[in-house]
Amino acid sequence: KIDAAIPDDPQLPALYEFLQSISAGSGLSLRSISVSQGSLAQDVHLKRIVASLQLGGSYEGLKTFLSNLLHASRMTDIESISFSSPQQETGFVFNIRTNSYSY
Repeated sequence: KIDAAIPDDPQLPALYEFLQSISAGSGLSLRSISVSQGSLAQDVHLKRIVASLQLGGSYEGLKTFLSNLLHASRMTDIESISFSSPQQETGFVFNIRTNSYSY
């Protein structure tokens, strides 16, 4: 289970697939994603992977997304969430910044 939560390498294609799957399973559309890598403090051997997501959908979809992310096997923290007023045809646009980790 630890290897799934914090893999040995960033596994970026798997991270993209994981976030796409969580989004789709929540009823949200993944409009865009960008990823950057960094490291934590020198005495910590973890690397941080920051993903910036833009999702479209309903508020209920956002709540489901957050719940699914909380219960997922890969350890992922939410750094920030912002959203715009809902549009008639597209619903809300959510901008979410997450942190995932690897060794």
